[in-house]
Amino acid sequence: MPKITVEVNENLEKLSKTEKRDLLEDVFNSIGEGVVVIDREHTIVEVNPAALELFGRSREELIGRKCYEVIHGEDAPCREVLCPLEESRKAGVLRGIIHEHLRGTGEKWIAEISATPIRDKSGRVVGIVEINRDVTRQKQVEREMQHLNRVLKAINEVSSVITREKNANSLLQSVCEILQRVRGYRMVWIGVPDEDTRRVVPVAKAGVEDGYLNRIVITLDDSETGMGPTGMAIKTGRPQVVRDISRDENYAPWRDEAMKRGYRSSAAVPIVYGDHIYGTINVYSESVNVFTEEEIELLTRVGEDLGFALRVIEDEEKKRQAEKALRRSVEQHAVIARLGELFMKGASVDVLMQEAVRLVARALGAEFCKILWLEDDRLRLIAGVGWRPGLVGRATVCSDTSSQAGYTLRTRKPVLVEDFSTEKRFSIPDLLREHGVASGISVPMIYMDKVYGVMGVHSRRKGKFSQADADFLQSVANIITAAFERIRTEEILKDSQKKLRELLREMDSILHTIPAAVLTTDTEGNINYFNRQTMEYLGKSEGEIFTTSIGEHFLEPEVEAKVREVLSGEAEVPVTLEATLLSGRAVYVSMSPMRDEENRINGAVVSFVDITQQKEAQEKLKRAYEELREIDELKSNIIANVSHELRTPITIAKGFIELAMVEENEEDRRNELESAIKALHRLNDIVEDLIEIATVQRGSLKLHRKRTRIEDIVRSAVEERKEQAEERGVRVDVELEYRGEVVVDPFKLKRAILNLLDNAIKFNRPGGRVRVEVREEEGGVRISVSDTGIGIPEERLEEVFKPLTQLDPSPTRRYGGTGTGLAVTRRIVEAHGGRIWVESEVGRGSTFHIFIPAG
Repeated sequence: MPKITVEVNENLEKLSKTEKRDLLEDVFNSIGEGVVVIDREHTIVEVNPAALELFGRSREELIGRKCYEVIHGEDAPCREVLCPLEESRKAGVLRGIIHEHLRGTGEKWIAEISATPIRDKSGRVVGIVEINRDVTRQKQVEREMQHLNRVLKAINEVSSVITREKNANSLLQSVCEILQRVRGYRMVWIGVPDEDTRRVVPVAKAGVEDGYLNRIVITLDDSETGMGPTGMAIKTGRPQVVRDISRDENYAPWRDEAMKRGYRSSAAVPIVYGDHIYGTINVYSESVNVFTEEEIELLTRVGEDLGFALRVIEDEEKKRQAEKALRRSVEQHAVIARLGELFMKGASVDVLMQEAVRLVARALGAEFCKILWLEDDRLRLIAGVGWRPGLVGRATVCSDTSSQAGYTLRTRKPVLVEDFSTEKRFSIPDLLREHGVASGISVPMIYMDKVYGVMGVHSRRKGKFSQADADFLQSVANIITAAFERIRTEEILKDSQKKLRELLREMDSILHTIPAAVLTTDTEGNINYFNRQTMEYLGKSEGEIFTTSIGEHFLEPEVEAKVREVLSGEAEVPVTLEATLLSGRAVYVSMSPMRDEENRINGAVVSFVDITQQKEAQEKLKRAYEELREIDELKSNIIANVSHELRTPITIAKGFIELAMVEENEEDRRNELESAIKALHRLNDIVEDLIEIATVQRGSLKLHRKRTRIEDIVRSAVEERKEQAEERGVRVDVELEYRGEVVVDPFKLKRAILNLLDNAIKFNRPGGRVRVEVREEEGGVRISVSDTGIGIPEERLEEVFKPLTQLDPSPTRRYGGTGTGLAVTRRIVEAHGGRIWVESEVGRGSTFHIFIPAG
């Protein structure tokens, strides 16, 4: 025996009965679990503090009361569950009994009970000591786990059926059955939105439904019937939970029907894939407050998995339909190709019609195909398959709107009938009724607004045909109509050509002698006659011209377009225009329509004469006029500039010389003479500017290129304008990112830079800045001259490069100059193969850029 146990026993033996009783009482009161002592009559005789707390009652409310009254709220001992007192009498000590108890507040809680019998000296059970432990949360967790396990099992089964089920309806029904069976919902149904009626339509169900879905209406609008869980789940794409149907205001429209069938709570989760909502899974429970967040999350996963499965099924169905449509399209194209081949080979209309009805019926899987030809006010069956013997060639159908064929003629559009028994637009004719026809297509046979008849296919099956089938049938009808029209046109054309040849023979000798080119075309604009002069103009032989399109021989597409207008009768005739032949000749063209006896246009007459020499003379005259206009403008500008710019330095020089002649002070006389010399230098610069612009205008600007360092050219120009800048109070900065060599005329390029510096300094303000930058760019060098001066209006940026142009031409202008600098600079730059441009903002300054290509 452990030493500590021995010591405890020895100490206990030393205690008196009173002391032992006190010790046991302390132990009884300190136990953390609820201890209840019950006698053989089910009366509570003692409780510890922990029991008072567990039961939420006072000692007075418990002691002396029957345990089944205060603990269970019953009026007799436990019958539905094991009674610890009765069982302990039989079995002795009990452990792990689970009971549901009541607190004083009425709240239920779950206890795990251990019971030990109390015996008297004779061994008879006279009561029990019952120990109660609160396991409410534990049991709740266990129930939730069991609940979620059932949900997970349902999800696993749903996932399994999703992977193997390829039919959407079967899949939805299987999902409902799995959720109802495995999870134990009272009822499960799946609804999908109907965009036409704006309602939710049930498509699958399981469980206790009992006609519920036939009695309710769920809409997708904002009315009362659209605000329930199903409608809101579809509209918002989020799960919706009704924890208590009897209390939820939004469930009012369906509450009575739901309560009759034992539905107490419900949830609706969307079936969704991406942004598309297919519908909702709706589940119902017979208890309130059963849908936890975890369960809704799992159901949401089912909705997402189901949405993905439906998308896969939908894509597979689209793929099958596309493959089916492709196969049918290939068959239909083969039919059109075969008919087109027959058409191009010149098959007769009868052969083409018989082959068409046979091939169309086979391609569309139709029992009947027909061609009805319009004769007076009846449509006669002239070709067909599937009809009783003897009908083709004899049977007729009325052409008014009482029949499908007549309705097609009047509307001039394809007409599809899915079910003749429900058709309201027209009645079924005897021909179709006698053959048991249920559906069909009919298309008009029209060419150039002339109606020839109707082509149709029919089947004994309802809803057999699609719009694509109608388009195919229309294509076939168009081929047949075009073939018929071709034959008729060929006959008319042959007759017209015969008459034309007779006429041309009479005119042939005349047409071959005139100097103009004359030709005629058919209704498609193809040349079918021409005189000898036409071959000479086009530079081609007879074989290279005959049957070619007239537009092939001209550079301008406008010629063919005009011929088309003449042939269509839309043009005002005669049509005349100037054009250019491929041979290079400029010609004056005239064209008019040709007409037959019925006044229908059957071709065009086109003539043209050579105006090449006249055009060249006009161009020379135009260039001479432009040169004279430029010379006159230059003359006016020279006069304007000379009258202003020359007079000013002459007046200044003359005045200072006259002052110097009478001046006695030597220093003053020297200053006056220096001022006169400056004025004469300015006069010399003006004369040189005028000489240089005259040289440029004559086109006699010659370059003497050599390899030169760009730095030397720029710095030399800046140095020459240093004094001018200082007089104006303008600072000049130079930034040379590139200092290498260029192949240029150094004198001319320096002249160009000097002109830019002159303007940058002259049009600047006192205290302003001029910046010269040189940068290497792809393919050459860029020189930029920027200033902080008055700037140039945007609309006059190009004008500054014109010779002898001043932005301010008035006699009182503030800034002098002849207006030649920028014009000369431009010519110098362009002579080097470069370009010049300007960027400017009024009041902020300007930047002139020169780009010189690498030598």
